[in-house]
Amino acid sequence: MPEPWTIPAEGGVNWGRRDRDKWTFAIPIGSAVPLRVQALTHRSTAPTAVHAVSYLADTSGLAVWLDERFEGPGTYMTGDVRDHPSGQLGTTGVGGRSLRLPPGFHWEIPAEADLVMEVHFRPSGRPHTLADSVNLELAPSGDSRPIRTVVSMARKVNVPPHESAQVQDEFVLPEDFTLLGLTPRAMGVCTAMRIEADIPGDPPALLLDLPDYDPHWRMMFMLAEPMFLPAGTVIRSQWSIANTEDNPRNPFLPIEQLSMARRTGAVSALLHGAAEDSAADDRLLRWHADLMRSRAR
Repeated sequence: MPEPWTIPAEGGVNWGRRDRDKWTFAIPIGSAVPLRVQALTHRSTAPTAVHAVSYLADTSGLAVWLDERFEGPGTYMTGDVRDHPSGQLGTTGVGGRSLRLPPGFHWEIPAEADLVMEVHFRPSGRPHTLADSVNLELAPSGDSRPIRTVVSMARKVNVPPHESAQVQDEFVLPEDFTLLGLTPRAMGVCTAMRIEADIPGDPPALLLDLPDYDPHWRMMFMLAEPMFLPAGTVIRSQWSIANTEDNPRNPFLPIEQLSMARRTGAVSALLHGAAEDSAADDRLLRWHADLMRSRAR
């Protein structure tokens, strides 16, 4: 971080009635050439207060512009950059401050990019100085496939007061896709999350099951072994929403109509994986960009 920031002793509320338990920083990488990153390690000066950190590479300058609008380093705004979700470069959390991709895969960081670091913290009753750093370990030279992030999401969520609901998403992978991991993304109104893959010719495969979802413990879940998902695989996601006082993690109190919308999903999950070759990678990126644009209509 170019300069330290102080985690407050107590939480607060921002303009969206959400608990202000995150802060986003734009950290210049300063590389004139693209980087192929195989491992990422987060080092915190406040490890007991920092619960999760998600990462994104930004070449648009938007993250720096938002940072400069606020006095001091960082901003309470999300780490998303337009249709690109924070966590696209992975997420670290308590008990997992490092991420390492298997050999043959890498995260791609363009030249002149800034590292957007969204920090989720838990106030502890006293201030903590945050002067964190991120170590990027480059992949060895040779054949390596770039990791792409496919977003499963519901862009809007509307739930009446004191009610619960199920929110779903479904899409078909247009290319062969080697899945390496998943990152859940939702606020405390989400109490459970489940993602399945309907693989042609095979029984449905459970990819992620979080029956007691807690947003303060989010991180990227790496698969024990990469999982091959052929073209035509249907990805089905379901989120359980509880807009009730019985939900202990509900940040929207007092209870009112719950209406949320976000370009990268009011609730979502990130699927991290790679296409089979460069031509398929180009097609996958174009398909996903069209998918994200269609959801915004």
